[in-house]
Amino acid sequence: MKTSLVPFYVCLAILFSVLAVGFEALGQDKFKEIDFTLRPDSKGTKTVVKLAIKVLDIDEIDGASQTFTANVAVLAAWKDERLAGGRDKRTMPLSSVWNPSLQFSNQQRLLKTFPEVVTVNSDGTVEWIQRYWGKFSQPLDLHDFPLDQHTFTIQLVVASRDFANIEIEVPKDVRFRSGLAKKLSLPDWEITDWQVEVAPVELIEGSNQLPGFAFNFHAKRYIGYYLVKVLLPLLMIVMMSWIVFWIHPSESGSQISVSITSMLTLIAYRFALGAMLPKVSYITRMDGFILFATIMVFIALMEAVTTSRLVKVGKEDLALKMDLSCRVLFPACFIAACIFAIWS
Repeated sequence: MKTSLVPFYVCLAILFSVLAVGFEALGQDKFKEIDFTLRPDSKGTKTVVKLAIKVLDIDEIDGASQTFTANVAVLAAWKDERLAGGRDKRTMPLSSVWNPSLQFSNQQRLLKTFPEVVTVNSDGTVEWIQRYWGKFSQPLDLHDFPLDQHTFTIQLVVASRDFANIEIEVPKDVRFRSGLAKKLSLPDWEITDWQVEVAPVELIEGSNQLPGFAFNFHAKRYIGYYLVKVLLPLLMIVMMSWIVFWIHPSESGSQISVSITSMLTLIAYRFALGAMLPKVSYITRMDGFILFATIMVFIALMEAVTTSRLVKVGKEDLALKMDLSCRVLFPACFIAACIFAIWS
């Protein structure tokens, strides 16, 4: 009797196997029918994308090219109920799921260092992290150079075709909180403050406003470098030109030689500083100061020529009085110009 039941159990096992394979195939066909590259909230509700930017380092701020080089990490998270299920986190290619297509609107040359993948949690939360290193463009107003302060922006925009149905949110989770590294490689600037901002971005005037997320940091230039390397030598050059007031007017060759040497040195300084700044049409604070110093050196040259001429026509007393007056007048004017350049 036991032997007669064997074929029955065999048939029953084959039946269950066929049903299992059929259900599995049916489930796979249903899974294949879902296009995960489409926006998950297709019923009219907006998809909330949580964004954060962590600035890992700022290598350089280049005023001449109006760019800054930064090392940043971008973190994004959104929910896709279609991907829910399972107990453990799983990794998927970024291209295989819907994503907000984030781009930097002010990028120049950027390198990605992380693989383009996302982590999917069991509740359907999708997390994406990417690290970028490279240059960002930043228009600068350099009227106050080298006492200038600026706000620099790392601007993210949503470039997805579903941008109208995407809402950006600042996450409260500590792991996804924006931030700035405590130690930076930036040698000549001080970062004073930073904040994030969620605001739409109009890339071209009159075009659609794209959802945007910006990381703004405020920086001021250290003036110590310019005091030691630029202003102090400049002061010495200008004071060198005043030597003509202590040289007797009859020694015109020595006077003119000193004045011309000071003038040529100032011109060389002007070209050296030009490499630090873009070719702006306005005069910066440093330009005005160097221009005033150059004018003073030129006037000292003209005074030396004038006193030399007065001696030759027999008016030596007048020439000596002019030299005596300039010994006081020129330093006073230069000190006033320094005060005006710093505190104006």
